[in-house]
Amino acid sequence: MVLSLAGRDLAARKSGTKLVLLSGGSGTGLLVAGVVIILVLAVGLGDGAQITTTLPGAGSCPVGAATCTGEAFDPGNIISDNEFTNAAAMTETHVRDFINEEGKACTGGSCLRTVRVTMTEEPADAYCAAVNGGADVDAAAVIARVSTACGVNPRVMLVTLQKESRLLNRTDPTPASYATAWGWHCPDTGPGGTANCDPTHAGLVNQAYGMAKQWSRYRTDPDKYTYRAGQTADILYNVAESGCGAAPVTITNTATASLYNYTPYQPNPASLAAYPGEGDRCSSYGNRNFFFLYQTYFGSTGGGKPINPGPGGGIPVGGSGTTVELPATAGITGTITAPTERAATAIRAALSWLGTPYAWGGGNNQGPTLGSKDGCTGRCQVYQDWTITGFDCSGLTLHAWAQAGVALSHGSYDQVNQGPQYPYSQAEPGDLLFWGGAEIHHVALYLGPIGGQDYMVEAPQSGDTVKVSPVRTGGDFNNIAVRP
Repeated sequence: MVLSLAGRDLAARKSGTKLVLLSGGSGTGLLVAGVVIILVLAVGLGDGAQITTTLPGAGSCPVGAATCTGEAFDPGNIISDNEFTNAAAMTETHVRDFINEEGKACTGGSCLRTVRVTMTEEPADAYCAAVNGGADVDAAAVIARVSTACGVNPRVMLVTLQKESRLLNRTDPTPASYATAWGWHCPDTGPGGTANCDPTHAGLVNQAYGMAKQWSRYRTDPDKYTYRAGQTADILYNVAESGCGAAPVTITNTATASLYNYTPYQPNPASLAAYPGEGDRCSSYGNRNFFFLYQTYFGSTGGGKPINPGPGGGIPVGGSGTTVELPATAGITGTITAPTERAATAIRAALSWLGTPYAWGGGNNQGPTLGSKDGCTGRCQVYQDWTITGFDCSGLTLHAWAQAGVALSHGSYDQVNQGPQYPYSQAEPGDLLFWGGAEIHHVALYLGPIGGQDYMVEAPQSGDTVKVSPVRTGGDFNNIAVRP
C-alpha cells in the first residue's frame, strides 16, 4: 500500500515522497496500532533509499483521529499569516538545536545535522533581503539565513522540509537526498501526475533559498498565483489524473493560499481520519501532514478550528450557571463568578476564542470573520488584516454578548453608549471596559479580580490574538464600566 504525499503547482510539487505501511512484520519502523510505518523516499536524481524512522505525531495522534493537539484541520485556515511570516520565531542556534535533537540518531556525514555546504551570497531583490554566503556552512545556518532574508518562519521551512523529504530524522541520507529537499521545482507534470524535478535546482542551498523566496513571492505578488486570500476556489483532492475531483474552499489568509499554491490539494475525509496513516485512493497528504507536523513540533499553527465547539463555536469553556472556569489557554488559572447567567454566557463565549487572530473589522454574532480594508491603517496594513479571519476588539465583545441574547453594534465608540455606565471601581465580570478618552478606540470584556489582579479578555491589535490580559488602567483608560 503506497501513500503518495501529493504535489503542487508549476513552481514545485511534492517531491515524490511516499509512505509505505506494512502490517505486522519485524521491521525497524514505528509500530502504531499494529502497523509498522516505514518511510520510503522516491525523489528525483536516483535517491530511492529506504528510511526507517518514526513519523512525528504518531505517538500522540491515534489512528482515526482527525487532530493532533487540540485543533482540527480547517482547509480554509491551515496556518495564520502571523505565524507563517514570523521570521524571528527561531534563532540560528534554536534551529541548530532542533535539527540536532530530531536527527540525533543519524551519524553519517550526510545527516542534516552534519552536512556542510558552500553558500553563495545572494543580492537583495523584491522578495528577499541580501543573503550572506560562506564556506563550510551547516543546514541550520542555511535555513536561518534564508528565512530571515525572505521573511518566513524557520518553523515553516523545517516542517516543509520534513513533509517533503523527511530529512529531519532520516538515519541514512546521502548527498542525493538533498536534490529535492524542499520539493522546489518539482511540478506534477510527470506521467500520471508524478513529480518532474528540474536538476538545475538541486542541492540544499538551492532548495532552501528557492523555497524561502517562493513563499515571499506568494505573499508579495498574490495576483500572479492561482489561489488568493478571500477567494472561494475548487481545490482538488489529488492530482487531476486521479479523477477524484475537488471541493470548494474559502481561503481565509495569504499563508493558507501559499500552501495551496505550492501543494494544490486538500486532504479528503479519509485522509484526515487516517492520520498518520493512509486514507483511500483519493487521499492526499501534503497539507494534512504540514498542519499536524507543525502542531507536533511547535504547537498551534494559528489556524485550524476547535475540535468540539464551545459557546458561539469556539473551544469548550467549563462552568455552569454563573460560574466560569478559565481554560488552560488563558495563561492563568481560576474560576470566575459572574453576577448573572447572561454575563457568564458572554464571558464563556469570549474565552472560547482565545488564540484567534486579530482582524480589523472581523467578527459577528456567529464568530470570527474575514477582516476589512475599510479604515485599515498602520499595523492593520502591515499584517494585511483583510486577509485574516478573526475578531477586532468590538467584534469580539458583540459576539460574546450576542450569545447571551444582547445585540451590540460593531464599534467600540457605539458600545460605550449601549448600557448603563458605572465607575470602574464598581465593575462586574462581563462589563465592557474602554480606552480612548473622548475618541474611544478599544473595548475589552472585564473578567474580574483573579489572584489579586484584575483581568480582561480582549482582541488587542493587528498581529496579536484574542487573549486574557491584566486590565491596563493607565494612559487613556476611561475608568468606566458599561453593563450591556
